[in-house]
Amino acid sequence: MALKYGGWHAEVPDATNVMWWKTLSDAPEALLTFLYCCMSHFDDAKEVFKLTNMSLSGKVSRSEFEKMIAKRGWADFENDPEWGKQVFRLLDPDNSGDICFPEWCALQYLWNELELCILEFLRFLSRNFAGDFDMAWGEIEDGQGDLDLFDWDKGVQLVGYWGHSTPMFYYAAEGDNRHSVMTKRSWDKLTTIWHKQEELLEKIHSSEPTLTPLHSRPQSSLIAQPDASMNNTF
Repeated sequence: MALKYGGWHAEVPDATNVMWWKTLSDAPEALLTFLYCCMSHFDDAKEVFKLTNMSLSGKVSRSEFEKMIAKRGWADFENDPEWGKQVFRLLDPDNSGDICFPEWCALQYLWNELELCILEFLRFLSRNFAGDFDMAWGEIEDGQGDLDLFDWDKGVQLVGYWGHSTPMFYYAAEGDNRHSVMTKRSWDKLTTIWHKQEELLEKIHSSEPTLTPLHSRPQSSLIAQPDASMNNTF
């Protein structure tokens, strides 16, 4: 794509060396909600896949997917069963009726993106508040206590951060997606990521070999697309 439409010229002898990406801003709400739920209970997308694929077939069926969600008891999906169906369709772009592992990897690309967004935000706060995240929280919540999404976005901008803050809110906030609030406990959950940044960055940079398909089925069309806007400084 870079060569055909952007006029870029680069030697890429092996396509497996390309790290494909997915931006959070254009991901559907249902898929992002599924991502937040998974990130709160699992280490990576591969772990979720292995748990969901109870038949060990290497492909997640619709029934397996629905059983996994029902077993976890995630409120947003219990309240609106159509969300689960929508997520399954998004992860099954070829409409085959099941999700092979390469297709499932689209979830990991979003996972990587959100973790990098959080690290970028925390790096900004660490620099501007001399590493004191409690002081940063005091500035953001400004005596209000718990924050809804509107007050969260407002508080984050007041401390000078204009990055993508909504996904971070839904990742850490308490309550279901439609009635979430950022509490001090939520804030502590968010800032915990800072203390394991080296581990996360190593995981992200090695996510391609980590996500090697469980079976030899060739990789089909992924949801993930290269995101040229990503320019991290870690």
